[in-house]
Amino acid sequence: MSSARWFGLLGLLSLTLICSSASSAGAQTLSALCTTGGSTRTCDPLRWYTSPVSAFWEASEPPLSTLPPCQLGVLSKFETDTVTRLSCTATWEGPSRDAKELTLHVEVSSPTAEAVPERPPDSNGWYNHPIGVTFRGHGFSGTASCIASGSSATATYGGPDALSAAVSATCTDPAGKSVVPSAALHYDATPPTVTGSVASRPPDFHGWYNHPVTFLFTGTDATAGVESCPAVTYAGPDSANAKVVGGCRDKAGNFASVALPLRYKATPPDLDVKADGGDGSVLLRWRSNSDLEIVRSPGLHGSASVVYRGASGSFKDIRAHNGVRYKYTLTATDQAGNVTVRKISVTPGPRLLAPALDARLTSPPVLRWTPVRGASYYNVQLYRGGKVLSAWPRHAFMRLKRAWQFDGRLYRLVPGRYRWYVWPGFGSRAEARYGPLIGRGRFIVGP
Repeated sequence: MSSARWFGLLGLLSLTLICSSASSAGAQTLSALCTTGGSTRTCDPLRWYTSPVSAFWEASEPPLSTLPPCQLGVLSKFETDTVTRLSCTATWEGPSRDAKELTLHVEVSSPTAEAVPERPPDSNGWYNHPIGVTFRGHGFSGTASCIASGSSATATYGGPDALSAAVSATCTDPAGKSVVPSAALHYDATPPTVTGSVASRPPDFHGWYNHPVTFLFTGTDATAGVESCPAVTYAGPDSANAKVVGGCRDKAGNFASVALPLRYKATPPDLDVKADGGDGSVLLRWRSNSDLEIVRSPGLHGSASVVYRGASGSFKDIRAHNGVRYKYTLTATDQAGNVTVRKISVTPGPRLLAPALDARLTSPPVLRWTPVRGASYYNVQLYRGGKVLSAWPRHAFMRLKRAWQFDGRLYRLVPGRYRWYVWPGFGSRAEARYGPLIGRGRFIVGP
């Protein structure tokens, strides 16, 4: 027996053995005998009896008397857990006297033990990653020592997956009685298998989705079973290589996911439009990242006509009539079927283009106007109070200078208010054949 077990027994049993004798000359003695399992031996004050035991006192010679409660040869039965003190005193002639006392330890019951997991189940009573279980035992004789793994009272379970996995230990109390407790675990560390996925509708346009779409998933799980496969709605961002991630969760809390590719664009295309009316024409310019369709009203032969399809960024309508107000509807459609519509109205006809009316200038401007079909030249007249310039450029623009000659005089572009007019000229200048006034403008030179 190890020294630790020895001292443990001494501490737990509270053994007391007292022997005394009133005569040193006689040989008369008392003995305590214990009967258990069909065998009778001197009672051992250092052991725990683990089954029912009967104890009685015996004398080496019949004594003259004994002190109550001691009665020689009378059995005392101990059939339950107990720690009992026994004592006896006998007297012989001589006089001779012997008194003895001992403590009897009996443990008939079996020890008990419990299994204590280090944490609650991870999900729905299931564990999905390794779990440690500590065993604790106790008997009537004292705390039981539990061995689950090696020299530890803790066992760790990390698989395989099982509906009812078990870990166990052996717990032994100071009386040497053992119990083998076990703990049943639901264990599943394996994610489910995603077996299918489907979109709630087909793509909206040429393989593209252009508004939120929901995906449904299905799956299986061999051990805990599938708890749910949540639907996932994709609502952006826009991408030709978008992915929607979804999957299934089992009852043990494991999740398996899949990524499904899709093309998604819910943002309408950009479309900025400008229009300029000219002599019998309208110039439309736009910025867009998509193809365009232009409908004009009134149309070529009715209320409305498609006059353009494409993505060039500009269109010149040369089948327009001066003085007619046209409405142009520009519709941009991207690859996902998203649509942006802009409308703009223009009345074609010759007009001055620059500088803007009553613009303030600090340097000589470039005068611009719309070209007139068939014009060979233009007559530009400039006034500051009276006429200060008359010129005949061949193109629909003319740059003013800081100084110039007119009617034999020198003029300068000095601060002040200026008016300017433009007429188209046809044929040679000598014919002096002019068309209607293109327009009249004003600008200011100076701060």
